[in-house]
Amino acid sequence: MLHSGGVDRWIAGMITSITGSTGNPVLAIATVAVLGVGLRLILPMVPAGFLLIVTLVPAAPQLGLSGWAVGFVCSVVAFTWLLPRQYEVLRMVREATDGELFTDRQAVLVGAAMTIVALIAIAVSIPYWRAIGVL
Repeated sequence: MLHSGGVDRWIAGMITSITGSTGNPVLAIATVAVLGVGLRLILPMVPAGFLLIVTLVPAAPQLGLSGWAVGFVCSVVAFTWLLPRQYEVLRMVREATDGELFTDRQAVLVGAAMTIVALIAIAVSIPYWRAIGVL
């Protein structure tokens, strides 16, 4: 449905205009990662992950990227959070412990750390992906 409607081509065009159509895979991967983290500010984990994968993986060839690399980046950033209310597991733990296990400040710090670690992991993976021919 998204492919037949041209959504993947529209998104690829938007990302290409952001990256300046340089054909730089590192910039394209970084754009996909930042887009994913931004989407997680709006949507919960499962819908955000589904939307990212369904729309960006088909657009990967137009960006000069492997669908696998884009799918991996989308999957990793779907598990990030910056605000405590964004992560369903965190909310369930809070409810189960009546909010006594951690404070909102601690949850924000852990979420920010998780997001930074995810982005660093993606950045560290790029040379390996180039070496094995995925990028």
